[in-house]
Amino acid sequence: MFNIVADRLPVPRYLLSILLACYCLQPLLAQVPAYDGARQRRPLSPADSTAINLLISRGTAMVNEHTDSAMILLNMAETQSRSLGYSDGIALALMGRSSCFAVRNETVTADQLLDKAYPYCIHSQQKDKLLVKWYRTRFISYKYSGRTDSAMATVSKVIPIVERLQDSVYIINSYNHIGSILIDNRDYKNAYTYIRKALLLNTPLNSDKLVSYLNLGYIYAQRSDLDSMYRVALLAYEGARKLQTPRYERSACLLLNKYFLDKGQDRKADEYARRAIALIDGNAADNRLYVYRVLCMNYKNYKKYTQALAYGNQALAYLQPRPALRADINHLYLLLAEVYHASGNQGKAYDMLMKYNQLSDSLNVQEHDKTTGYLEKQFRLAEKEKEIALKENQLLVATGKVKNRNIWIAIVSVSILVVAGIFTGLYRSSRRKIHMLRQQREIESLRAMMEGEERERNRIAIELHDNIGGMLSVAAYSLESLKDGHYSPSEQELFRKVDDIIGSVRKEVRRTAHTLMPDVLLRHSLPEAIRQYCQFIEADTGLIIDIQQQGNFEQLDQHIQLALYRIAQELIQNILKHAGAGHVMVQVHLGKDLVSLTVEDDGVGFNRDGPTTGRGLQHIERRLLAINGKIAIDSEAGKGSSIYIEIGAS
Repeated sequence: MFNIVADRLPVPRYLLSILLACYCLQPLLAQVPAYDGARQRRPLSPADSTAINLLISRGTAMVNEHTDSAMILLNMAETQSRSLGYSDGIALALMGRSSCFAVRNETVTADQLLDKAYPYCIHSQQKDKLLVKWYRTRFISYKYSGRTDSAMATVSKVIPIVERLQDSVYIINSYNHIGSILIDNRDYKNAYTYIRKALLLNTPLNSDKLVSYLNLGYIYAQRSDLDSMYRVALLAYEGARKLQTPRYERSACLLLNKYFLDKGQDRKADEYARRAIALIDGNAADNRLYVYRVLCMNYKNYKKYTQALAYGNQALAYLQPRPALRADINHLYLLLAEVYHASGNQGKAYDMLMKYNQLSDSLNVQEHDKTTGYLEKQFRLAEKEKEIALKENQLLVATGKVKNRNIWIAIVSVSILVVAGIFTGLYRSSRRKIHMLRQQREIESLRAMMEGEERERNRIAIELHDNIGGMLSVAAYSLESLKDGHYSPSEQELFRKVDDIIGSVRKEVRRTAHTLMPDVLLRHSLPEAIRQYCQFIEADTGLIIDIQQQGNFEQLDQHIQLALYRIAQELIQNILKHAGAGHVMVQVHLGKDLVSLTVEDDGVGFNRDGPTTGRGLQHIERRLLAINGKIAIDSEAGKGSSIYIEIGAS
């Protein structure tokens, strides 16, 4: 805020007159305008806020099961809040309406409503509580639209706010939602940690405890610990019946169905399947699909193909008149293709795969357009948040002038030399801040570029895995269906060669997809991911690569792990292309506050200032700048090279 003052003081003799003018204008600056997002028409009484909060509470509770009714109540709450100038009510009603549109898969409208709610949240006296609700609603919207990476990003923002709160109800509810998002992202270890925290804080039987039981059941199912799954599923089932909450009872029935199928008790499994179907709410579009699809997968996994096909085809019959759910239809085509193939009906499996591939092409085009629109919207949201932050800063400046009136009077009485020195220091400080802000913008731009590259890698990997992989599966199934005919030995040998070629291509497509989208980092630590990549390079090229590691990498930030993994890939590829090396040493070290990567080779080396170093190192340096990393290079022509990477671990 002192930049303007400094720019208007080229000659110190003007300082006194300016300060006197500021003092004279002080009464005009004393009235600082409040946030005008909602003007109160009359004083808000406790009865008004209670009535509005009751509407919001009832509407929010009905979002999943009775979405249309929830929308009516939340619209009423927003209208009344605006008429009374009740900012918190406006924020809560907008967030509730956003959840309704998210449940309907209308994510654009859901995001727009959240954008409108955000200013009311940050200007509220209950800022932290409203921001927790806002972030929670945001990652619900991301969850329903399949944007799991964005959902995970909101988790990192909301956790510090949640842990600042002293309200156990908010903390328990938030831990459950964080656990659900981590389960969707297959991060079962961290999901288990947050769900256990929620259970330890939650003593009475309530809906939050049922959610914790069900989430634990999903985690135990993924770990194949079905006895533990049965224990928590039964607690959820009995609790849901006691609290009369059909949606939680329905989810518990699906877990119990899986348990009794595993134990070979088909009659009990069928009873829970019928109970889950009986609890389907006809007003919620996703309930019927979810129940039938889970039952189809449960019976398929235990080779009960007749029941699996019955439930899968019921789900398909329900979905086909609903073109808005084309992505769900496509997933169901692939699931039914697997069931038909496992049951020996190759003709139907082929038909389902063809439908899956045709619809995938259409969905990929649609998803590309949707992603482009989403990125544009996120850019506009970021600009809006910057504008809000600027207004907050201006408000703080104006408020500071009011509070510091006596300081201005004291400044007038001091000598011009001292004041000039103070303003000179402030001017230099502001220049340093501007320089730091510019550097921060450059870093943010580089991070956005890196994230864009990762999204493009992921998109290409998904394209290879889903589309090309799907078409190769079609070819393999088609060839398999032809093998049953009567052919000469030469024709049979030709079939075998073609089958081997298709298998090799499928393997290469999967390997390329996994290289582009390193989901190995979700299952293993950074050193193990690098080790697996190096083993692939050794097997493919004959280059000898030794790996050394030190430290526990489990808690290292995922962005840093991904950046180091990409840098290691690029350095090894550069060695393969240019160094002519026979041996490479890769060292990964994690200390208390520092993580480092060292890659050494015995190749021809290079002159860094020469024209042959190309863009590889520039790309690595740009990636490191985005995460505040450093690089040191020791290389001479004919003497190999050593590259050292260093990044702060916190």
